Amino acid sequence: MKRGTKKKPKAINDAEGNPGKREQNDNQPVYSSRATPPSNLSAAAKREWKRLGPLLHEWQLLSDVDRNAFAEYCEAWAKWCVAVAGLTQAIDDMENGIEDADRRVSLYKQLWAESSKQTQRGVAHFGLSPAERNNIKSPVAGKNREADLDSFLKNKPELKIAGAG
Repeated sequence: MKRGTKKKPKAINDAEGNPGKREQNDNQPVYSSRATPPSNLSAAAKREWKRLGPLLHEWQLLSDVDRNAFAEYCEAWAKWCVAVAGLTQAIDDMENGIEDADRRVSLYKQLWAESSKQTQRGVAHFGLSPAERNNIKSPVAGKNREADLDSFLKNKPELKIAGAG
């Protein structure tokens, strides 16, 4: 295993404009096939796949070869949702004096911690954190912004500055 900071996916590095100005691998394979969710995903994981999958594919961060890694992220997200719901219920039960609630709190805390770590790895892998997103310039958004800028420049409104004669 190589030491140091992990390299970002080429699509993310390209979108950021290669801020470190390091040499890029221009011969990196490009996979354009759309990833399909595995049939054995849980219902909550399928919802997460449907929510994020099309967007990641559009950003060229998800293809068929990334299917298993993204499925793992989606299942970790589903487990995290179960852990949060279970932990909330177990804490309520514990406050109401229901027997065995403290054991369930402990179990759901473990599930929550484990699924949180897995989810965070997936978030980092696919560039889904707010910090990563802040550095990404979406190719789709960039095209729209250029069109908006061109439209604005063609129809320049007169700027009126308050207090100016």
